Amino acid sequence: MRPQRIGLRAVRRVWLAAVVLGVVQGGVLLAWSWHLWSHFDLSSDFATYAQAWSRIGTGHLDPYETLFLWHAPHYGYPFLQSHFELAVWPLAILRAVGLPASALLVVQDVALVVATGAAVRLVLEVVDRHWPRQGDRPRRGVGVVAGCLAATCIACPWTYWAASFDFHLQVIATALALLAVRDALVGRRRAWVYAGVLLLCGDIAATYLIAVGLATLVAGRRRLDGIGFVVAATAWLWVVARFHADKGSSLTAGYGYLAGHAVGSGLAGVAAIVAGMVRHPRAPARVLRDRWRAVGQYMVGSGLIGVLTPLGLAAAAVVLVPNALNASGIYVSHVAGFQNLFPALALASASAGAITWIARRRPGTLACSTAVALAGGALLATCVVTAQTLPTIGAQFETVPGPTAARLAAVAAVTPPSAEVVATNAVVGRFATRRWVYPFLGDVPDQVVPVFGHTVVVVLVAHLRGASRSFGQLTAAARHALSTMGARLLVHGAGVTAFRFEPPAGVRSIVLP
Repeated sequence: MRPQRIGLRAVRRVWLAAVVLGVVQGGVLLAWSWHLWSHFDLSSDFATYAQAWSRIGTGHLDPYETLFLWHAPHYGYPFLQSHFELAVWPLAILRAVGLPASALLVVQDVALVVATGAAVRLVLEVVDRHWPRQGDRPRRGVGVVAGCLAATCIACPWTYWAASFDFHLQVIATALALLAVRDALVGRRRAWVYAGVLLLCGDIAATYLIAVGLATLVAGRRRLDGIGFVVAATAWLWVVARFHADKGSSLTAGYGYLAGHAVGSGLAGVAAIVAGMVRHPRAPARVLRDRWRAVGQYMVGSGLIGVLTPLGLAAAAVVLVPNALNASGIYVSHVAGFQNLFPALALASASAGAITWIARRRPGTLACSTAVALAGGALLATCVVTAQTLPTIGAQFETVPGPTAARLAAVAAVTPPSAEVVATNAVVGRFATRRWVYPFLGDVPDQVVPVFGHTVVVVLVAHLRGASRSFGQLTAAARHALSTMGARLLVHGAGVTAFRFEPPAGVRSIVLP
């Protein structure tokens, strides 16, 4: 089946305007990413991907992830066992041709623009196809509805939060999921291509495909495709668990409280959690009640009305609600915009289905006026949440002052590529393209860091915006410990202290208090 062509002139004009805004959005995202990169505002999440990406791109095809403190004092595991994110291997071609790790941020920005564009296109195709006609002409209001709903997708604040927090494959998975659902709802076979690539983004991305499958099953032209998507995603999750490749998604840590006991991984663990929720429904109800504001902000910031459609409801139920039920509330905080970007853009794009349905119920001026009012309300709700949340991005992610960043650049310039690096967690991302790299966490008593390299460079940053006084005291204690063990001072100033340590024979670890 050929791609859907937009026939209504007013809707075509909205699409052309959206393309222009998409180019502007891409430029803004690229400029912001460069700002974060140049200021060293990249933490351990970026470091995890950059390390694996760099190792694979230089011929080490089974990289070991050293950033995560796994059963202290032991760090990490093979990268593949984190989330089974096979997509990093083809992405590593960028490293093989000599590009720096900042290329990952560029890829993420492109994915964000594609995701937004797919959401806008889905909106416009639905409006073009389902807006009521009067003879050969559409009823009034079609251009206003199309413009408001397209603007809702573009203004969605979670796109910009996702761009601000390091690099995550969930962003690429969101773009693929929206492309897949756009094709699947009208029966295009190409949706299976997007679905296949989507699964390469890991176990979390597989849940997006389940939502796509459920929406296709209910509202799509080819319901067997919907069943196929759900089966394929479920089978993929089984494979991931079978190979113990879901260590980054610990069900016991996140959801074991719902089962009342430690649970296994994979489908068996999910079944135990669901059974626990059925037996004790008050536990999940209490958590959702405590976090309803955070969940509501994600939904309102996406126009809200899309939750009345199969796509919006499936995305919220399969992705957003489980994130809210996690034992850690961070998964529905603003910082977790990348975690909830798919349900957010799915809700925003699904608004078109709900609003055109209302316009068709009683064809006439009142129905179309109601639809126009709802589209304007969706845009207004999104703009209100965007105005509330966007100004706080800088306080959350612009943590490294300019003079501190300049000192960090000097440290990076004198750090040998083969050296092991231990760096303050907030800036460790820029130092991660090496075999051994560890974060200085600051909140781990007497943090033990293994020593593998002949040269160890320790980078401690005390001057971070928003850092507590206790963090500065811990950093000072770590500096003192390094001085007493004979480490040589490399750089000192602007809140940055870097040491070079040549460990004596037999020394296999250092302790940072």
